[in-house]
Amino acid sequence: MSDTQNLVGQQIDHYHILRHIARGGMADVYLAEDVDLQRQVALKVMLDVLTQDTEFTQRFRREAQTVARLEHPNIVQVYNTGFTPSRQPYIAMQYIDGGSLSDKLKEFAARANWCRRSRR
Repeated sequence: MSDTQNLVGQQIDHYHILRHIARGGMADVYLAEDVDLQRQVALKVMLDVLTQDTEFTQRFRREAQTVARLEHPNIVQVYNTGFTPSRQPYIAMQYIDGGSLSDKLKEFAARANWCRRSRR
């Protein structure tokens, strides 16, 4: 089992981990279900190798606090923070289905190129 799959099927606090979505520089992102509120959330879990570094842990916490203060329709909401049983910090946030920003930008660029070519 890959290390990204080790949380799949587990329950952390009131979040049941459904599947791994992606890995970034600081964290893995999982699709989870908030079993109390019966909604899907994105659970961002700090990489285990970074949890020993207090600077990374503080940066992760500041990220959650900063995003939680922002209110805009194009910014996901932060719902909660906590720790996995192995003491990895996590951020529970709004899940928006539809792919990554990178995927959307590629789709937009392809559509723009197609429109330019079709006007010729």
